[in-house]
Amino acid sequence: MSISLPFSADICTKTPSISIIMFAELFLFELKYRARRFDTYFYFIALFLFSIISVDFIFEGQLTTLLPNSPIVIARTMGIVSALFLMIVSMIAGTSILRDFTQNSHVLLFSFPFTKAQYLLSRFLGSFVVVVLIFTALPLGMMLIPLLPWHQTSEL
Repeated sequence: MSISLPFSADICTKTPSISIIMFAELFLFELKYRARRFDTYFYFIALFLFSIISVDFIFEGQLTTLLPNSPIVIARTMGIVSALFLMIVSMIAGTSILRDFTQNSHVLLFSFPFTKAQYLLSRFLGSFVVVVLIFTALPLGMMLIPLLPWHQTSEL
């Protein structure tokens, strides 16, 4: 008695299609391009330093005493700083597709076998990953606040 499988037995030996490989190549190109750029690291450092300083200034002069690491302080600071630095998202993601057209590489690029959706999605996801990595500076800076010399441990 033999069991018939609903799929081909050689499904695991097939190579991925060219369009998936092109999607991965475009995605990795975007990550590598941003890793080589100075502005990526500048945005990370600026957001990191601003998140350290912002807790002290955003909640200066509150009527009630709030601890610097209380949930409301963390939530408000992350909201305000994220709104202020939202322009970083447009500076990273807005140039990814425009770069192909300004350098006239779009003619060569569009000769490869991938769809418009795969092209746009790979560029978007590459930029999205970079922006998420840049914005991790915000919680990292807020975690560093209790270790700073001007904060007393009795206040935390």
